[in-house]
Amino acid sequence: MDFKMFWLKNKMIFFGALLVTIIVFALYYRLLFVGFFSDDFHHLWITAHQENVWRYFGANIIGTRQGGTYAPVFNLLLTIQYALFGLHAFWYHLITLIAHAVNAALLFGIIRRFRLPVWVATLGSILFIVLPNRTESLAWAAAQTHVFATFFYLLSLF
Repeated sequence: MDFKMFWLKNKMIFFGALLVTIIVFALYYRLLFVGFFSDDFHHLWITAHQENVWRYFGANIIGTRQGGTYAPVFNLLLTIQYALFGLHAFWYHLITLIAHAVNAALLFGIIRRFRLPVWVATLGSILFIVLPNRTESLAWAAAQTHVFATFFYLLSLF
């Protein structure tokens, strides 16, 4: 298949992904400038004072062995972000918004794979964007677990 055929076949998915990305950033761009919240500071402190990243596979989300939620992939992603961005909240929020846009684009692609009309896929993606399960999953760096979990779930469905 040459590039022209590939482009003609997939241009709706490209434009759908572009549309949802524009909508995400139009609606939520202010989140880029809100800084950190209470749980964010706690998670970043734990990340900054970790012994090593392998400990995450035997500990809960806050680095201890008792109670709490187990999320080693999130801890690794937060560690990478901390190594790259330090305490600059803008970049954490940018990663979250990009992930939310990718999730909406994946949903668009999944709906299209069911051979439903483009308007159905567009409406479904827009509803996903504007009705997040919990708004703190977009606003809190510590709640990125929900956005990343949604990404892996949608990716497996795709």
